[in-house]
Amino acid sequence: MTAPNANPERTRPSRSACVESVSQRRLVRAAQAECWANFHVMKIFIIFLFSCAGLFGAETGIRVVSMGQTNVGYMGVYAKDVFTRDGQTNLIHITKIDATGAVLQIYHFYHAGQLVGNFVAFPDDHTFNTEAAPYCMSLKFGPTGEIRSARIGDKDGVPLDEFSYTNGVFSPVEDPFRRGGLMKPKFGDEKRNQH
Repeated sequence: MTAPNANPERTRPSRSACVESVSQRRLVRAAQAECWANFHVMKIFIIFLFSCAGLFGAETGIRVVSMGQTNVGYMGVYAKDVFTRDGQTNLIHITKIDATGAVLQIYHFYHAGQLVGNFVAFPDDHTFNTEAAPYCMSLKFGPTGEIRSARIGDKDGVPLDEFSYTNGVFSPVEDPFRRGGLMKPKFGDEKRNQH
């Protein structure tokens, strides 16, 4: 039963008010998605700037090509940097940022066209592995256990390529061939066999 003074037309919103409300909600959601996408695209852009800052203006054989993609539907951001030295790919850096803001960084290290090693940086963990190749690869650590660089060498440990690790990002060293020393120590039997 309705109250004698109640008007059913007044208590129910009009059809046009409902349509306006639905379209306003859609606009708000679209604006939120666009804002989220713009925020994460800017994060990727900043990562690109920091990872490539040492390469801008450098007159070396190192080049970088970068691409980025935002997928609003999956609420993720993807970026890829391909570093080349004298026309050959020597580092591929992939950054993925999910909807929670967690950053995953993947590095593929190459020498002479062959994949030599991989480094994956999860938000709370790091993984490093090498591939079956005629090259060796190692990470160099500082006194407190922080990663300083990654190096690729020939089967005897003679350094061929180096990548610095600064602010959580690997990038090719401009001239790795000036740094002396072997990557692998020579033990007594190995030293005698060389003479």
